[in-house]
Amino acid sequence: MKRAVIDIGTNSVLLLVAEQKSDGTLQAITDQAKTARLGEGLAATGLLSATAMTRTLAILQDYNQNIQAEGVRDVICFGTAALRRAENSQTFIQQVQQQLGWTVQVLSGKEEARYAFIGAMSATDADSAVVIDIGGGSTEVVYGSLSQGVTSEQSFPIGAVTLKDQLSLGSQISGGERDRAVAHLQEPFKALSPANSAAILFTGGTATTLPALEKQLTTYDIDQIEGTQLTTAKIQNLYEHLNGMGIEARSQLPGMEAGRADIILPALLLLEALLSQLLPQTPKPITCTVRGARYGILLNGL
Repeated sequence: MKRAVIDIGTNSVLLLVAEQKSDGTLQAITDQAKTARLGEGLAATGLLSATAMTRTLAILQDYNQNIQAEGVRDVICFGTAALRRAENSQTFIQQVQQQLGWTVQVLSGKEEARYAFIGAMSATDADSAVVIDIGGGSTEVVYGSLSQGVTSEQSFPIGAVTLKDQLSLGSQISGGERDRAVAHLQEPFKALSPANSAAILFTGGTATTLPALEKQLTTYDIDQIEGTQLTTAKIQNLYEHLNGMGIEARSQLPGMEAGRADIILPALLLLEALLSQLLPQTPKPITCTVRGARYGILLNGL
């Protein structure tokens, strides 16, 4: 049976239509992401703007057409950091209910982290892993294993959009701004334990964009993205390369997801800060996966 799950994030809205096979694995039929920037201005006002809600509802209406075309009746819709934080999130949730008939369930940070872990672990043979999920409004770091499940999860109320807004980062980041961002991120991440022998799995919009940029993909190709490994040196080189060009040139790069060019640098700063804590002495590649919380929800149930 086909099922659909929609992830309403601070920056993007994601749609997964998948079928669960007899062996319990998921076969993705549709996996889409569109930029809505629901959390635009949220850091300053504490509110979702009418414009941002309208943009997001338009994407949901578009997704609904896709869902109906696939003949899917079972739709799960959930929200994350922006809807956790906004004072008027119920206004948006009510609009979704009225216009589409969907109930939006707002996940706690810990719930989001656990579902991201379940989704990411379904794509690896590693027994133990640390899963990193960098979103627009929050960042989740989850430790666990196939045998024990989640052993520790942390959700930090800072993501690519919120870091950009909090530090007023421009389209290109100076050395001084980078130093300020590094110092800003030391405090929230300082308690993270080293990954040691555990694999590091990276999911979220940045995790799919970096392999697409590296491989210069002109269309979104899950098979090309899934399992791509990135070293810390490659991540640093990507940062320097992207920071060396203006926003227009960056947005035109093959593999750059629409609407992500202005937040890719803050996302990379977040990733570098996390890896400096997780890999303090022995750098090793991280593995990118498209399988995040939406996959975890279909596998585990909401």
